[in-house]
Amino acid sequence: MLIVPFLRMTVLYLRTTPLSGESAMSQGGTQRIGAGGVAAVIRARPWGTPSRPDRRPAATLPGPTEGQGAPNGGSPGIRGGSRGDRRSWRERAVALAKGLAGVAAAVGVWELLRATAVLPPRFAPSFPTIVSAAARGLANGSLLGPLGTTLTAWFFGLAMALAVGLAVGALIGTWRWAAAAARVLVRFLRPVPSVALIPVAILAAGLGLKMTLILVVFASVWPILINTAYGVREVPELYRDTGRVIGLSRRQVLLRITLPASLPAVATGIRVAAAIALVVAVSAELITGAGGLGGFILNARLSARYGDAYAVVLLGGLLGYLINSAAVGLERRVLFWSAANRSRGL
Repeated sequence: MLIVPFLRMTVLYLRTTPLSGESAMSQGGTQRIGAGGVAAVIRARPWGTPSRPDRRPAATLPGPTEGQGAPNGGSPGIRGGSRGDRRSWRERAVALAKGLAGVAAAVGVWELLRATAVLPPRFAPSFPTIVSAAARGLANGSLLGPLGTTLTAWFFGLAMALAVGLAVGALIGTWRWAAAAARVLVRFLRPVPSVALIPVAILAAGLGLKMTLILVVFASVWPILINTAYGVREVPELYRDTGRVIGLSRRQVLLRITLPASLPAVATGIRVAAAIALVVAVSAELITGAGGLGGFILNARLSARYGDAYAVVLLGGLLGYLINSAAVGLERRVLFWSAANRSRGL
């Protein structure tokens, strides 16, 4: 019985009380309730507290004035595309300038150490000498053969590590018994340096590409395996339950839901493993003299061609930078839906 009087009082209150966002009094003396007034009425208040009108002006989105459209044909309140593109190019230019400044600082420190004889000039050639030696080696083809050997070991070693890491990581992430069984083994083998296994690799495969592949696979499999297991384990259970509800089998849930949802973590592991694989490949070749960029550095050092040796070091650094940049760019293009890429505005 109390509801009808309460509704009558509410209607009378709305008719006689000015609300936020209402328009000015019309000539006939009537009032029109605007969007702000409706928002003030709908706004929830604690039970038992007096309902007073909100006098603050309602917040509205900025829009174009009458007779003007949104910039660049877009919606009101949304930044234009050309302005965003200019900002993006400006940010990239600033980032490039900072990177070049870092490179210039490193070259300056190198030349300063040479000038002060901290690094003997005989064993530490100048930066222009190193760059000219690298350009000469690429031009006459003396560096192309070792570069191809190292890239072959890097590519096939990383591919095998990717296959093993994805399979074992997915198994560990989805099956608790497998995780419990592999925990001790992973913690024991992961800290073992790959170069410590060079004697075992030489006895098992001899000097050559097979030996390098064994070391590359052993060193680069751990980031992929651990990140895959972590990514699979962190997939929300709600995703899997949804797949089971719509009739997907356990295999389909793994292939269509779990693995795609864990791709950002897997991509991070692959990017880290790619850098580790290159370092291990060159290190193994340098220690054993089994060709490649590492073998070229060893031969150049033994023949006192220090400019050529540092040229290979510079080439290896550029190669690592290109590999990492390609991995980051591919990740941004393929996994544009991930939280990390969305935060960058891509």
